Amino acid sequence: MSIYKGYDIRGTVPDEITPDFAFSLGCAFAQYIRQGNMPVRTKKILVARDNRATSEDLSQHLIDGLISQGIECIDIGLAATPVFYFAADHFECDGGVMITASHNPPQYNGFKLVREHAIPIGIDSGLMDLKTLVEANQSSPTTPGTYTKKEIMDEYIAFHKKELGPIDTSSLKVVVDTGNGVSVLMVQPYLKELNTNVIPLYFDMDGTFPNHEPNPLKYENIKVLCETVVSQKADCGIALDADGDRVIFVDETGTPVSSDSIASLIASQLLSKNPGATILYDIRSTHAVKDTIEAAGGISQITRVGHAYIKLTMREFDALFAGELSGHFYFKATHYYEAPLLVIGMVLDHLTRTGKTLSATIAPYHTYNHTGEINFEVKDKATAIQRLKDHFISQSPQTSEIDGITMEFTGPDGDWWFNVRPSNTEDLLRLNLEAATPDIMNKKRDEVESIIKQ
Repeated sequence: MSIYKGYDIRGTVPDEITPDFAFSLGCAFAQYIRQGNMPVRTKKILVARDNRATSEDLSQHLIDGLISQGIECIDIGLAATPVFYFAADHFECDGGVMITASHNPPQYNGFKLVREHAIPIGIDSGLMDLKTLVEANQSSPTTPGTYTKKEIMDEYIAFHKKELGPIDTSSLKVVVDTGNGVSVLMVQPYLKELNTNVIPLYFDMDGTFPNHEPNPLKYENIKVLCETVVSQKADCGIALDADGDRVIFVDETGTPVSSDSIASLIASQLLSKNPGATILYDIRSTHAVKDTIEAAGGISQITRVGHAYIKLTMREFDALFAGELSGHFYFKATHYYEAPLLVIGMVLDHLTRTGKTLSATIAPYHTYNHTGEINFEVKDKATAIQRLKDHFISQSPQTSEIDGITMEFTGPDGDWWFNVRPSNTEDLLRLNLEAATPDIMNKKRDEVESIIKQ
């Protein structure tokens, strides 16, 4: 399978991603950033990396490639991906590269690439052009560029404090699991600023991720977090993935909170101060998000899955906020890139001000019955999706193919819908299904699953 994914470049090291590839990518990215522009000034490109065992070496080779093409390279070193986005924007860079494989296991690594203002480069927005340049491997001899090491964390924390205003969460006890990843570098000082009583889990950075896979969407990876919340009588738990661009919450009973419920909570807070604003939710999310947005006087807009697509759609609709079922949250205030610290601050501030538990806070958003995301290993994804379409089309559903296939039904079986879409990062077909009652949800889930597995 190609290392060029929907949103980034990602593969195993050293068989798919190598130091030589990183150097070639640096050369090619320099050419890509300069394309169509007269070289009036030296182009600036920001580089950052996560703490995987292979990231430092890949980073150095990438930087060497950039500098060989005359680029002014700014290196912020170890950083979470949201900090990388902020720094690329803050330092007014023409582009940036984050060395990370996000939530993948330790044998993986990769590159997230952005243009000016941290605008993402995805499969439909330039990544294939960059692939062509990498494969051409035609570096242009030029005067070597420059290298500068910079710090950004103080400015990053200060931005969040200013954006949210004074917050004091000293009354809360919160368990935080950073999974031995680089996200600890941003979340630890931030919660200290909020005076939060933190019970840390796996705060020591270790790129082999010895305690659990750095993917908080899998229950087995947050099981200890859930148990610790209960045993420590904490108000909630927070888990971040390896590079810190997704955040997952656990309520006071040790139950994981669906990210679309968090999106509903944030949307209602933002709309109370910004009536009439547009807010995005991804195609997998419960319809309770749409209901919440519209009940609060906002304009709801559905979007396909993936940060590269969502950020572009937010710009298109001038959206105030977007929530993704995978735990990514985006704000206009941050030029549309992920801001997990804003979400953490808003949730903790809400708990402090209202005195409510997290489970009581999100209860109003549980108006439907959702399966959660179910993954299937399918050899021929397109054929499986066509089977679903052929099977259900006679029931006259409302159908959308914005991302895979979404079918919405109203009839004697009750209201329900499903979305089945191919993963942009893994060899999987993903199902999300929701219904008005648990019985309908279970019945329709089994029916859809049987068709996928044929």
